[in-house]
Amino acid sequence: LSPAALTYFDRGIDYQISKIKAVDLITPDRFDLGVKAFFYNSYTSGKQFSYFRDLYKAHLAVWNGFFEGSPAKFGADDYTNSFMRLSDNAAQLNFDEIIFPIDNSGTLIDGAHRVSIAAAQGREVRVVVSTRKANSYDYRFFQECATNLPNEVAELLIDQMAYYNALFKPSVRTICIMPATQSRFTQEIEAAII
Repeated sequence: LSPAALTYFDRGIDYQISKIKAVDLITPDRFDLGVKAFFYNSYTSGKQFSYFRDLYKAHLAVWNGFFEGSPAKFGADDYTNSFMRLSDNAAQLNFDEIIFPIDNSGTLIDGAHRVSIAAAQGREVRVVVSTRKANSYDYRFFQECATNLPNEVAELLIDQMAYYNALFKPSVRTICIMPATQSRFTQEIEAAII
């Protein structure tokens, strides 16, 4: 577990480690994982690389403005190059030795890039459940963070993220919500989405 992930666990408590399909961690509360998994697939296959690289960069620009404190990343190139290096070394990743923290609803706390690689490869991963709630990075999070973008761009980004998450999850169904309907049935729509 990373130092950041350790803060989600209390000392002196025994935690159970279990194994699940990595794709099961692509949930509504981790709206970013599908984009990362498709970027991995496009990088390793060379298919539609520019498109998925740009989508990967766009979601990070909205999410955190290309900044991460640990490990230090400043700018789109740092993120992209770091993920491509991780992808180049994916064969050496021993997913039987990595433990990914999740909360009790199955939301990933830490390890998004590695989990995305495992999901793209159809692997299982080991997880440990924290008693604390993970941050939610759902579509609402991206809507709120995308307020600096033109509405059409923000909507397109969120639509693309939803689409690529759904491709990993055969049980997911889509709903087309017309703008005139949305304002009249906001509560019903919110209840149906999750």
